[in-house]
Amino acid sequence: MLILDKIAETLVEHEKGQSYTNKKPIGYEFLEGYKEEGNWIDIFIGILTELFEYNPLIFNKFVENSSWFSNKSNDGYTEIKPNLYLVRGISNMNKFSLIDRMLDLYEIQSEKLKIKTRDIEKEI
Repeated sequence: MLILDKIAETLVEHEKGQSYTNKKPIGYEFLEGYKEEGNWIDIFIGILTELFEYNPLIFNKFVENSSWFSNKSNDGYTEIKPNLYLVRGISNMNKFSLIDRMLDLYEIQSEKLKIKTRDIEKEI
């Protein structure tokens, strides 16, 4: 049986090193406004896509030097845009660590990214 937590959904500013452990994603707000996304990988890919569209030169330079990305389709990779693949199975901590590094390169304050979450339902 599931008991739903009655805690409201919250949209909070992202802080570097922030952990989203035991949080269910609802959506995010970034460069292109608010978007509803129900899972962490879609939020992660959405943020990466917005960063790419904002400045492809910075983005491409970053992914060239990152072991998390490949320009070839391989087992264990997910396509995030044409000819760019991301390693599957990255923990949320590593996803947001990567986002933090990219925000630094772009000189975008982490508070510009807001994540809407709610506590994960607790099973009893």
